[in-house]
Amino acid sequence: MEQSKAGHTETGSAVSTVLSVLVDRLKEEHIELKKSISDLAVRAKAVKSEQDLGTASHELFQLRLHAMSFREKLEQHSAWEEEILFPFLSSYFDQSIKPSLLGSLWTLEKDHELGDDYLHSFLRTADEIKTVTDRKRMHAAADELIQACCILGKHLESEEQIVFPLTETVLVDMELLFCT
Repeated sequence: MEQSKAGHTETGSAVSTVLSVLVDRLKEEHIELKKSISDLAVRAKAVKSEQDLGTASHELFQLRLHAMSFREKLEQHSAWEEEILFPFLSSYFDQSIKPSLLGSLWTLEKDHELGDDYLHSFLRTADEIKTVTDRKRMHAAADELIQACCILGKHLESEEQIVFPLTETVLVDMELLFCT
């Protein structure tokens, strides 16, 4: 019986270790993404308030490059969540909670898609601006990015409000199941 208990402890420890690594990665990536979102929003507001059109145009071009880099990081993060984190969490919970969990994850995905649509719209609009004197389109592009930042920031917060309690539940259950 001791061997079985030891085997269970190792299994429980492995699950909690894997989950701890996943949660740590999620927290780290969210911190980085939130900082990027904040920086992008501040810079987009600066483009809108810049009086010199040449400077505003240059800043919009720089902002477009930063937004493209951010979008790439966001997509890598999202792919990791969809391929590893969410399936791991979904596999832990039984069918009684899965419908609400899957619905919550679906809602998160739709929020992500909406934010990405605004981000893509910003990139497209910023890319289409041909003249330095097109202040109206510069402002519209900046507004699209500000909206993307708002949606994606709220998306990350919502994700944390769903995922962190779930992971805590798993860790507590593992501790109770395998350490007693």
